Amino acid sequence: AAALRGRGIPAEAIEVPGASALATGRSLLARGHCNPTYYLAGALVEQLRVRMAPDRNVAYLTAGSCGPCRYATYPASYRRALATAGFGDVAVAVLDQLAPRTTQALAEIGVPVTARLLAALARAIVLGDVLVKLGCTRRPTVTEPAAVDALIAKARSEFEDALAHGSAVMPVIGAFAEKLAALPTRSGPPPVRVRLVGEFFASTTDGHGSYEIVRWLERQGALVTPPAVTEWLLYLAWQAAREARGETPPFGNYQQRDATRGEGLARALRAFFQRTARAAGVTVHLPDMDDLGTLAAPHYSPALRGGAGHLELGALLEADRDGTADLVVSIKPFGCLPSSAVSDGVATVVARRTRCAFVAIETTGDGEAQVHSRLELALEMARARRASSSSPR
Repeated sequence: AAALRGRGIPAEAIEVPGASALATGRSLLARGHCNPTYYLAGALVEQLRVRMAPDRNVAYLTAGSCGPCRYATYPASYRRALATAGFGDVAVAVLDQLAPRTTQALAEIGVPVTARLLAALARAIVLGDVLVKLGCTRRPTVTEPAAVDALIAKARSEFEDALAHGSAVMPVIGAFAEKLAALPTRSGPPPVRVRLVGEFFASTTDGHGSYEIVRWLERQGALVTPPAVTEWLLYLAWQAAREARGETPPFGNYQQRDATRGEGLARALRAFFQRTARAAGVTVHLPDMDDLGTLAAPHYSPALRGGAGHLELGALLEADRDGTADLVVSIKPFGCLPSSAVSDGVATVVARRTRCAFVAIETTGDGEAQVHSRLELALEMARARRASSSSPR
């Protein structure tokens, strides 16, 4: 939102949805939707009820796609919820994840698209990812985790100001890294390393939609690595390049992509991410998409596009091969069709041959106790496996 404001476009972000947003979404929509639909539709309507003036011209910019998933119906559901709540005049502009029509989607709401605008949006995504990674890396290692959150909140505010005013962000990153490094560290046994994978919304939201899984796991003594939004952009660029080279059939009637352009954008995005992470004083692993595809291919075709495709299976096998996780957790909304096929089906079988523990969980918005109970058992399994592998034979 700050990046859009920096290009002269009034914008504000939808707040992280909570329990009230879930209840509002359920009251506006029929049964059978994926949780993200309820959460996001509810959060949107709640925000409009508080902040929208009668004469204000407002549009909702969101992501969408077709494909073998209810994700294809999200935009229609948002429009239905808005109409039911009395906000039928609010336009819904959709960025298509399989054939990005950024120009078309933004033009629908009167936003002129330029290279600078797209670069600003990409930079904003990377900055958000780096802040999340820093929090997950540092909170389990310091004596006062709340101090990390306070510094991150301040840095986020300064990043927003920099993006909104078009000023440099690297000085902000440098000052933030110094303060973060100065926090006193704690001693004790090494934390259980948990890699989070799964459906996009559940694995990246830091709120009620995932039962605040990252913070809960950290309180149990874990160091959590959630996926970065940048990884998803790299995955889309990778799929586009494969289509352009004829390695996989094009999806639907979408036009042929330019492989060179897609690969160049991916390299630029990866380079900026790593430069930003280094400036912040942290080493962040961005998976190699060719590597994940090769690892997953014997078990699940990388050409399949539903949900996160082969990514969570590839991440499980990568973590096992490289020894970077003691536990891999796949999280998804209840009834998520693509992720269920991978995590409850293929990954559960493959995980029997891995050194790291694996558990697949589902969220419904009201099953927190059951999910936490399963996670406690999975953490104990991970600790036992790590102790077994480190003991002399």
